Amino acid sequence: MDDLPISPRHAAASRPIAVPTAIRLLCARRIGIGRATLAAVAIALLAGLIRVPVTDAQNPSRAVPGQTLFGMNVPSLTELDASESAIGARAAIVGTYDDWAHTPDFPRRLADATSARGAVPLIAWEPWDSWRGGVDQPRYALRRIVAGSHDPLIDRWATEIARYRRPVMIRFAPEMNGDWRPWATGLNGNRPGDYVAAWRHVRNRFTRAGARNVAWVWNPMIAYEGSTPLRELFPGPRDVDWMAVDGFNWGSLRPWGWQSYADIFAPTVRALHELAPRRPVMIAEIGSPPEARKAAWVADTLRSAHADGLGAVMWFEFDKETDWRLGADPASAGAAGAVVRGLGWRTGDRTTTSVVDGPEAEYGVPARLIQHRAGGAGRRSSAAARHQLAERQARIDECVDGDEGGQGLKPPRPQHVGREEDSSLHVHCSTASLGT
Repeated sequence: MDDLPISPRHAAASRPIAVPTAIRLLCARRIGIGRATLAAVAIALLAGLIRVPVTDAQNPSRAVPGQTLFGMNVPSLTELDASESAIGARAAIVGTYDDWAHTPDFPRRLADATSARGAVPLIAWEPWDSWRGGVDQPRYALRRIVAGSHDPLIDRWATEIARYRRPVMIRFAPEMNGDWRPWATGLNGNRPGDYVAAWRHVRNRFTRAGARNVAWVWNPMIAYEGSTPLRELFPGPRDVDWMAVDGFNWGSLRPWGWQSYADIFAPTVRALHELAPRRPVMIAEIGSPPEARKAAWVADTLRSAHADGLGAVMWFEFDKETDWRLGADPASAGAAGAVVRGLGWRTGDRTTTSVVDGPEAEYGVPARLIQHRAGGAGRRSSAAARHQLAERQARIDECVDGDEGGQGLKPPRPQHVGREEDSSLHVHCSTASLGT
């Protein structure tokens, strides 16, 4: 398959944080929980594996506890292929980066290719000109987003994603608690409260367009002394589907040396649980430099993340400030593969799928579509699963053909309707009629 371009994490992102020495163990920034039931919410996002339109759940109660999704942020699908081959496991989530200045449309071909691999796209959707870099970009000040200056772009993406129908995860304006992006509070004319207002504005535009297949990922950097308090930036659990955090082990590249999962992530993960106890938590970016201790660190950190109940871990598979990649180091790739192929982890798979109820009404993520873990007890055969899905696809296609406006199986929700009213909205094609 021809490689598809993925917007790179721009070099302008690289800049060290000035923090007091006493806090450095909590700060492993690279520029650029779930409890058991919460982690299970992640599995519903694998609807993209079976390439069917998203429906709404009738029963949000059924969930598979204790699983963590493994994913990678990558510069290209060719490099993803190489990393997956080295690790011996497919990514269940594929992370990419798109800025507002250079990506006028939702990257549909890339999303299709990601879905065909058995994965869900996770897009860092960043309101700035990443090629230019720097925090002084008044065109992308948060107040301008709220005022509607970028509504044509927002609405176009929302409409295109709604028509895509499969699951898409978006981490809008991530690492907002730092001081290295134009959407940071106190920079680029941004005032306290502007980030929350911009987040809600963007999400409301997507809701009005009928893009109910989006899972919104609220994604700060690990908290450090001097960072904007998370509570000042949090739009509230009703407006967030996932919580996330970015953090890196710099090893010998920084004076504070090697850090464990507990050093880097645990404090912020606890804070995210306090903000939204019923939302799943992921690590959206993580990496470690290519040193002798890397393989052991990789295995220990992945196990610690799963033990902490995280719903997903996204490796930063880039050679940037240092070579963060797993795939470039056979020992680290082997260590990662040994963990993520084991019990409690979910990786991408194009064949072993089935359909069950899911937690849409509770978490706002695509539901009733879930992938069985390969090799699990009672797993259906691949042929049986494909036969079932083919029959169900035909029934879904009939529903979609009659859907108003082709925006999915459910009409757009009015902007004023709260999440608690979701279940009362009319569904054109009842999910009960589609069978399991």
